Amino acid sequence: MSSSIPLPHGVGNLGDAARRYREKVELGKKIIAVREGNPDATLQTIADALGLKRSRVRDLVVGLGISRPRPRRGGRPRRAAAAAGPERPREVPLAERFWSHVNKSGPMPSAEALAVWPEIKGTPCWIYGEDPGKYRLVSLGPGQPNAGAHRVAWFLATGKWTKLDVCHKCDVKACVRPSHLFQGTHAANMRDMRAKGRAKFFGGGHRKVTAEDVAEIRRLGAPWVRHPRRKGTILLKKRLAVRFSLRPITIWAILNRRRWC
Repeated sequence: MSSSIPLPHGVGNLGDAARRYREKVELGKKIIAVREGNPDATLQTIADALGLKRSRVRDLVVGLGISRPRPRRGGRPRRAAAAAGPERPREVPLAERFWSHVNKSGPMPSAEALAVWPEIKGTPCWIYGEDPGKYRLVSLGPGQPNAGAHRVAWFLATGKWTKLDVCHKCDVKACVRPSHLFQGTHAANMRDMRAKGRAKFFGGGHRKVTAEDVAEIRRLGAPWVRHPRRKGTILLKKRLAVRFSLRPITIWAILNRRRWC
């Protein structure tokens, strides 16, 4: 009786299978040795060193579970590490970055502002940016929301962010001088506005509408009353609001005789 165990057709006997497996293991050891000697070796480099085809090396790497070397574009070896570039510029602190944009030779407070806040007399405004009449936003850093320049100035002066409004005593929007700022509610800011005579719209404490104004508004706004949606009269109500320093809703109430009938 034969000592060999019959195998399915095309497989051969166990001795041949064991021999082929041992050959694979020996080739795998050689591949690992080449890889240890040259960590940047590609499949083609290993195949040339062992006198094998690249496809044979790939099959051995996959079949034996050997860590496959990372492929390089065009089979080129890894380039030498580039020389270290210039050092990354240091992160500028908020205070240093903020005050570097401030012009401390700004305009003087107006007479209306001095009448309410006499303590700021003789102290010029500190302007953040170039235009005194515009509010400016300041970047607080990566991943953080921007904040108004006057709020940042208040934070740098007091060391904490306030939940209230930061208002201007001098009425200069871009002013960031701490002595020209005060914190208060929105109602306090509106009282300060009325005290300085800056209220432009009709309402309690706002601009008063005279009988002559009402008559003139109704005379000029007659086309809008007759044809409120005709081309040329749609914007008439807004133009009247700008001319008489009133809100559009107040002009609408006068033209529709909801007020001052």
